[in-house]
Parts: sequence; C-alpha cells; structure tokens
Amino acid sequence: MIQRLFKTTCLSLTLCGTLAYGALPIPAFPEAAGSDDLDESRLAATCPSYPDDTQAVLEKKWQTKHDAAAAYSLGMMLADPEDDAAVTLAQTWFERAAEGGHVCANLALGDLFANIGTPESLEKAFHYYEVAEQAGSAMGAYQCALLLDDDNRSPQERAKAISHYEKAAKAGLSDAQFDLASFYERGRAGTPDLEKARHWYTVSAQAGRCDATLRLAEWQYLGKGGPVNKPAALKVFLDLAQNHENVTASFYAGQMMIDGDGVPLNLREGLGLLRDAAAQQLPVALVSLAALYEKGKGVEKDPERAQALRLEACEAGLESACPTAP
Repeated sequence: MIQRLFKTTCLSLTLCGTLAYGALPIPAFPEAAGSDDLDESRLAATCPSYPDDTQAVLEKKWQTKHDAAAAYSLGMMLADPEDDAAVTLAQTWFERAAEGGHVCANLALGDLFANIGTPESLEKAFHYYEVAEQAGSAMGAYQCALLLDDDNRSPQERAKAISHYEKAAKAGLSDAQFDLASFYERGRAGTPDLEKARHWYTVSAQAGRCDATLRLAEWQYLGKGGPVNKPAALKVFLDLAQNHENVTASFYAGQMMIDGDGVPLNLREGLGLLRDAAAQQLPVALVSLAALYEKGKGVEKDPERAQALRLEACEAGLESACPTAP
C-alpha cells in the first residue's frame, strides 16, 4: 500500500453525531466558485480497480485492453514503500493508469512524489493532485491545499490554499472542513477571520467531528468570537467525555468542576473526570492531578504520589513537568 504523506485523521476520530451542535444554524457564507462541480460519489466510477485479480490476470488486461483500472491495480499491488525498485515499478503502472484518466492513479502519484519531499518532487505531487481535483476529487483538492498551507510559505502564498480547501470542504471532506476552520482561526493567510472559522467548525461538528465540537466549546469557555458561556461549554465537554471518550474534554470538564470555574463546585465528579484523563496519560491532566495531591484538595495529601504523576507527565512529553537538574 502507498504511504500517504498526509494521513486523514477522520478514520481515527470518534464521531459525535449532532448532539452538541446539530441544532445550531450555520452562518451564511458565500459558495466557492466551482464547488458544484465536485461530487465525491463519482469516485466509484472514476477509480475502478480489480483487487481480487492476480498479477498475471491484471497484466493480461493491460496488454489486451490497455485497461487503466488494471494498471492502477498493478500499481497498488506492487508498491512497497520499503522497496525503492518496487515503488519505481508501481510508479510506471500508476502513470499508465493516469494517462487513461484514472483519478486515483493521479492521487497515488501525488503521494509517491510527496513522500520524496524535495521541492521538485513536491511540484510534481501538486500537479498530480490538481489533476485529480480537476476530475472531481475532493481528496485531490485537499492535498493541494495542504501542500500550499506550509509554514515555509508566506501568508500570501498560503492564501492560495483557500480555494482548494473550500472545494474539498464543500464536497463534504471533514478533514478539509476542520483544517479550513483552523486556517481561518490562526490567520494563516494574514489576518484571522473568526466568522469564517466558526462557520467551518460548525459544519465540521455537524458532520460528526469531535475535535470541531471540542473547539467550539473551547470558544464558548474563552469567549472567543462571542460571549463567555462556561455552563454551555461544560455541557459540551461532559457530552464529549461521557459519550465519546474524549480525553481532552474530560480534563476540561474535570478542571472546571474542581475549580468551580463558572460552574458549581463539584470535587467528586471533577476528580473522577480528571483521573480518567490522567489514566489516558494526558500530560496536563497528570500535572493537575499532581497539584491536587500536593495540596490535599479533594484527596489525601501525598507528595510522593504528586511527584510520581509529574514524572509520568514528563515521560509523556511535557518538559515543564520534568525534574530540573540540581
């Protein structure tokens, strides 16, 4: 199988349904030019393959019919990221399939060149992704956006990613929806645009993305892009923690309850949520739990336990929790 340089995150996410934000109206937002041309359902027709055929059968289909699906299937069969010779052979088959109009062959070629990572290979990767995009692939549009949305580019250059993000987002690709929201929130093209960021976080949340729902709740807690509403934020954090096993939400909800931060004080439930997050090795939760043991707040004072938790946080990657040299 081909190694994607940009792995989609949606496969590992817990879908949230529409519990938290399904009833929210989506702010009016002008449609991107050309978005009507995208229809990801077309991939079933544009990316055919023969996953059950043997290499000999596939080669015969290519020799007798110049079957692009057979060439693509051979590329997928032969590609081994650990074997340079196999990758080169796979590239030949993908190129044959791409010449025959096979959309996924263009995506595969984009992945191959993106994995190389040189400026020249990235230009080739962008070309193949863009060909796939022009054929109606939301993934092609999304990969174009990711190549343009690079820290080494200027804000003006990164602004070129917007049209590609929007095409993929409007086609329903949840990764693109979330990343476009983040793009606007962080001002990757120069100035943050919280209205557009909220729009795309809301679309992504309504599509079932827990990270988008979490981000909107964080905005409610912080008063970002609107008034502070900590009780509403806690309600969402609790839903994510209890119904979707979201570790970060468990930490947020637990800390709010322990501190009485804009919500009624509830040491017992807050401590349970914080312990759940710490059990998943969330560094900030480990440090927060350590502070409780140091102070004896809600638990019996235990400096040794506090020290052990801080060491766990250090080992989990939080440098500020690491012991300092004498």
